[in-house]
Order: sequence, then C-alpha cells, then structure tokens
Amino acid sequence: MTGPKFCDFEQCREPATHTYVWAWGESGFCCAPHQMMRTQQASQLKRQIQFTALTPGAPERVTFDERVRLHAEAISAREECAEVKGRSAELYSSNQKLAAEVRRQQLVLSQLQSEVADLRAELEQVTREKLEALRQVANLTNEVARAESVLRASGLDSAPFGAG
Repeated sequence: MTGPKFCDFEQCREPATHTYVWAWGESGFCCAPHQMMRTQQASQLKRQIQFTALTPGAPERVTFDERVRLHAEAISAREECAEVKGRSAELYSSNQKLAAEVRRQQLVLSQLQSEVADLRAELEQVTREKLEALRQVANLTNEVARAESVLRASGLDSAPFGAG
C-alpha cells in the first residue's frame, strides 16, 4: 500500500486532495487551494486540466464478532435512549406540575400580601383612634382634676366626680 500523497505545487507539502492530468499528459497531486490555482493556470493557458478526487483506502471488513458487538451496543443504546426519553417525559410532566403549583402559590402570596396591607392600614387607623381616645381621656382627666380643685377651693364636696 502506498503512503499518503502530498501536493506537488512549489514546496507545498499539504496532503493532496486531488490528482490532476494536463491535456499534454503531465500529471500530479494537489491540495484544494492549489486545485483552484491549477484551474486558473489552465484557463490562462487555454488548455484542459482534469481533476480526480482522491478517495481514502477502503475500510477493513468488520468481523462477525465485531458486528455482533456493534449490534448489541446499538440495541443497548436504543434501550437507553428510550429510558432517557421516558424519564425526560416524566421530568417534563413533573416540571409542568411544579410550575402550575408555583403559579398557584404566587397567587396565594399576592392575595395574602394584599390582606396584610389591608390589615396594616386598619391597624394604623385603630392605633390613631386609640391615641386620639387616650388624648381625650387625658384631657378629660385634666378637666376632672381642675374641676375637683375648683370645688375644693370653693369648699364644695367633690363626691360627684368620683373623688369621694
């Protein structure tokens, strides 16, 4: 068997991809870039050049044992592929269910956040009302204390105001 062929174009040592034959019989090997250059050269010379693609050597025949092994590997790979597809379908289904649950939980969260905001607003309102009521109690307590002090100063009994 002969070794690999190399391009014979001026010091190019790339692996050859084609053989060529000029109309006058000269032949050789060339790589793909130099194939284009030879074609241009032929056009300039107004001469014919014929290219033939090099084909690699024929592969060795596969033995019976190798065929059996490769066939078994192919069957095994198909089975594994089917298992992976099945698992993938399960995971996809599970993912869809989880995504639906996430959307549902986000809706619940949104509702709860709305309720919390409403309750906070109500709490602020009740707190303001409580503070106002405490201010009123404090004012009334001051009024009662003043009324009692006026009654004491005038010598009247302060029993009606709860100090008795």
